[in-house]
Amino acid sequence: MRFLLTAVMLFLLGTAWASWSLLDTAPSVINEEQMRPADLRRAHQFLSENLDTGRSSSIELSESDLGVLVSGLLEQLHGGAARFSLSPSQLQVQLSAGLPAAFPGNWLNVDLQLAQTDGLPQVEQLLIGGLNVPVELANPLLDLLHAELDARYPDYSRLLSTVQSYAFKEDQLQLVYAFEADTLALLSSTGRDLLVDPRLSEGLLYYSDRVVALSAEQEGPRASLMSILPALMELAHARGGDPVEENRAAIIALTLYQFDIDALRLLSGDISPAPRARGVRYNLFGRYDIAEHFLGSAALTISTDAALAESLGLQKELDDSGVGGSGFSFVDLSADRTGIRFAELAVANTSSARQMQDLLRSNSEESFLMPDFRDLPEFYDNETFQEAYGDMESAAYLSRMEEIERRLDSTPLFQGLR
Repeated sequence: MRFLLTAVMLFLLGTAWASWSLLDTAPSVINEEQMRPADLRRAHQFLSENLDTGRSSSIELSESDLGVLVSGLLEQLHGGAARFSLSPSQLQVQLSAGLPAAFPGNWLNVDLQLAQTDGLPQVEQLLIGGLNVPVELANPLLDLLHAELDARYPDYSRLLSTVQSYAFKEDQLQLVYAFEADTLALLSSTGRDLLVDPRLSEGLLYYSDRVVALSAEQEGPRASLMSILPALMELAHARGGDPVEENRAAIIALTLYQFDIDALRLLSGDISPAPRARGVRYNLFGRYDIAEHFLGSAALTISTDAALAESLGLQKELDDSGVGGSGFSFVDLSADRTGIRFAELAVANTSSARQMQDLLRSNSEESFLMPDFRDLPEFYDNETFQEAYGDMESAAYLSRMEEIERRLDSTPLFQGLR
């Protein structure tokens, strides 16, 4: 009996020691790099040029690219950041992953060094928190993890099979890959689930039906966004569910309608184009583009995060300032900022979500939702923008953005939510 008690005590102490050794109270890596418009431009170009099926293609990802990508994925979970270092045949990654409150530490800090081989990379060093995992143990664990993922998740095998070869180079990871039709469908489905959480399905279908019904009651094909948004907030209040999730589903449903995307087909995984009759196109201050920038940024914010939504909005304006574009518009950028702030407050917490419902249920003026930004400069081509503002770090540009934020601060809706 004494031996058994001693063994149990040693096991419990060992488990506690391992937990405290593996977990930390602070991250070892801080996210210092945000996704920039240039990153989005490169991603868009890659997707448009390299998604042919059955054709081998290659891509080079820099240390910065990998850091931004993995840090963004960690931020979608419990927060975190990653830093990569690449040299010929060597890759080192340091990452900090935030953990749920139930864990004895707030952070999992990992320092991993991999060596390129003819097959899967091999571990040369693995530090987890304060624990140095022997290579003799780390590599078998890596092989076991790979085998387990391969056996349990067919999608893992399909995605891995697209990679024909890889190479660790100086400041670069080079991948040679070939997509097949089923892999592209898998990626499309994954992208869909990132935008629309599958758990939203019931609420999204409900609000999509209500948006169609409410739109059918409009007097014509053009209407103010504030002719339907208060009604949706009234429905969200009346349903009595979690106000955060009700608001989330209502906003995404309205956005899908505005952009002529069928929610039922989206949720079923059918992403092929299929035009449908849209009864009403909503506007703000008489302009469709303002409503669409507002809704698009709002939906992105509650589906991903505000930083990505802001980057996408800025990327759109930079693209518009190029040849063939409609021009850089502070009006559109202001609508993006309004949509982001609106969405953040709509799903921030239970109290904020309920306040949003209550305030919008009883107000239908567009000026209650956002200022009339149509007096701001727009239609700038690249040359004109650079002459007036230089770049996004200039005093003139930052002053203009501060003006936009001040005007948002004075908006009745946002004043009511302070």
